[in-house]
Amino acid sequence: MKPVRIKYYGLFWISKRAYLLTTLALFVLGLALFFVAWVLFARSQSRVIWPPPFHWPWEAMPPGPPASFAVWIYHHFWTIIILLLLAEAIDILVMLRKFARLEAEQKRPVVVAPDEDDR
Repeated sequence: MKPVRIKYYGLFWISKRAYLLTTLALFVLGLALFFVAWVLFARSQSRVIWPPPFHWPWEAMPPGPPASFAVWIYHHFWTIIILLLLAEAIDILVMLRKFARLEAEQKRPVVVAPDEDDR
């Protein structure tokens, strides 16, 4: 049986194995970057705490430096991470269902209707 390939986000063709390996590699890379940032911030003498403390999205921003985009991202870091992980989980679920559907179609026997001229 030939491996099923799909056009991922309409950009490039990818097999199920390549999709899973790429997803795993990017997850490991993301974890590595998180821990590298953790170590670098822990060794630095900056006043920034890493990882940021957890805050609910509806909590007021703590007093401190003037509000900027970077401060907003720092304050909502865990909310952003949770939303990105949820979006990735939905993407993986949709893609695996699409691969399963195409694999089932490929395994289904092809029924050829007789021509009307063969009577």
